[in-house]
Amino acid sequence: MKVYSSIYSEFYYYQEENLFKHNWLSTSENFLEEEFKTEMMNYLEEVKKYKPSFVLINAQKLQFVVRSELKAWIDNNIAIQVNKILIRIAFLMPSALISQLSIEQAMEARESAKLRVRFFKDENLAINWLKNTYGGK
Repeated sequence: MKVYSSIYSEFYYYQEENLFKHNWLSTSENFLEEEFKTEMMNYLEEVKKYKPSFVLINAQKLQFVVRSELKAWIDNNIAIQVNKILIRIAFLMPSALISQLSIEQAMEARESAKLRVRFFKDENLAINWLKNTYGGK
């Protein structure tokens, strides 16, 4: 069920799997930092509302590069709160190397690093890992 939509992203919640899916859209290429923060705060509010165990973030179309200061903001404002709710987060990664590195480095921040996170190119593998049938940790 779609629970949020903007020009930059869409959120879905699948109650039967306790799964929340965040799809970044190609329009995120033109993000301003404040717009990114707004989207992340909307993500946080929906996660707090639905309390999923698992999140799949489809970042394949995300072309926004997260700067160091913004990584700290994510850590202090988003990760510290979702740590209390989520069990696992899987990312479907973009093909652009700079965007991949940006996402991976953001998840290495102090609070973000406490989450069980994996990065994937294939959605089925990501969902299987979230459901713990992939065999990996």
